[in-house]
Amino acid sequence: MEAWLTKAAESHAAQYEQAGYAAAVDAVREDGDWRDNLRTGMAAWVTAGALRAVTAGTEALSFGGHDAAGASGLTRKVWRTGGRNPRASHKALDGQDVALGDVFGNGLRWPGDGRGDAEETAGCNCSLNYTREGG
Repeated sequence: MEAWLTKAAESHAAQYEQAGYAAAVDAVREDGDWRDNLRTGMAAWVTAGALRAVTAGTEALSFGGHDAAGASGLTRKVWRTGGRNPRASHKALDGQDVALGDVFGNGLRWPGDGRGDAEETAGCNCSLNYTREGG
């Protein structure tokens, strides 16, 4: 698990750094006072970074559960929708049962899956349950 966490942290750091760079470049290119643009862009970057941090935590928690389930001999995973205002795509998945190595209907391996688009992963409050085949 440590190797996966290291790789995920490097990926998240690179994405965060790129977003900050893009916000700074955009601020200088926009009309008006570049300092005001930069302040606005950086504030948006910080907000996006906070959301990305929560999503990274969800991903790490989901990966850890997935890894432990496999090590425990569990073979199935079930999507459980969470939160007060879940995405329609996640609500539609509630209760979907797939093999441990498969992806769910939204293409994700688990909530917060770093392979997914932000539209599917950012701020996700879903979780997984694990079972054995036929269990």
